[in-house]
Amino acid sequence: MSKQYISEEKAKIIMSSEQQEWQFHFRSFYQQGNMHVRVHHAGCAETPWHDGRPGCWRYDIPYSPTGGVGAVYRPSNWVTHFGDWWNVIKDGLKLIVHLGVLIVVPEPKVDDVIDVISDVFAIPKDIVKNHINDMSPAELDQMLQTCYQSVDEACKKNGMNPDVIKQMAKDMNLQTGKWGILAGQTYRDYIWNSNSPLNNGKGWSVFRGYGPKAADSLLIAEACFIDNGHLIIPVDGGDHPKYGDTFWKFWSSNFEG
Repeated sequence: MSKQYISEEKAKIIMSSEQQEWQFHFRSFYQQGNMHVRVHHAGCAETPWHDGRPGCWRYDIPYSPTGGVGAVYRPSNWVTHFGDWWNVIKDGLKLIVHLGVLIVVPEPKVDDVIDVISDVFAIPKDIVKNHINDMSPAELDQMLQTCYQSVDEACKKNGMNPDVIKQMAKDMNLQTGKWGILAGQTYRDYIWNSNSPLNNGKGWSVFRGYGPKAADSLLIAEACFIDNGHLIIPVDGGDHPKYGDTFWKFWSSNFEG
C-alpha cells in the first residue's frame, strides 16, 4: 500500500510538471499604427466560453517589439502535456517536421540538448532527460547530428530567412539558445487545425488584419516562436522593410470557425 501511494503521488507530481497553459504573446514592430489581430476557435462562433474556451479575441496591438501586457491572449486553463509534444520536438530536431530549437553548440552533447529544450518549453530538466533516456541509441545519435540545424531548416523549408528570424528574436530580447520556432505544416497540424491530438481537438487560428479593411481581409499566421513555454507571434505592417509578412503568408479563405 505504501509503495503504491508513493508511486501515485510521484505520478501526480510528474503530470503536474508537464502541464502547460497555452498563451499567445503578440509583439508589434509596426510604428505607424496599431495592428489588428484576432484569435478564432474552430466551431467557436464567438460564443463566450464555448466548450470550456473563451470566445474569439480581437485586439489592436500597439507598438511593442519586446511585449506588452495587453497583447497576451490566454485561451483558458485547459492544458496540454509535454509528453504529448515530445514526438513533435524530437522529430523537429531530426529535421523531420518544422519545429526547431536554437542550439548554438555545433556538436551538441545530450546535456546541451536537455538544457535547451528545458529552457524553450519551460519544463524541468529531469522530465526532458527521462524522455531522452527512452530514445534508442540510433535515434538519439540522429538527433544529435541534426539538431544544430533545426532552426535553419525549419525556416528555409517555409520560405523564411534564418538570419532574419534570428535577428527578430534578438529584437524581441529572446535569449540566445532559449527559443524555438514552430512553422508551416507542423504549425497547421498542431496549432491551427481543429483535429490536433495535442489540444483535444480544440484548435484555434491566429489572424492579422491586412490593409484598411481588416475585418474583411485577414491573413493567418503560419508560424510562431516558442520561448519559455509561451507562443510568440510577431506582428508587422505587411510591408515592413526588415520583416515583411514572414509569419503571415496564407490567406484564410479556407478557415471555418
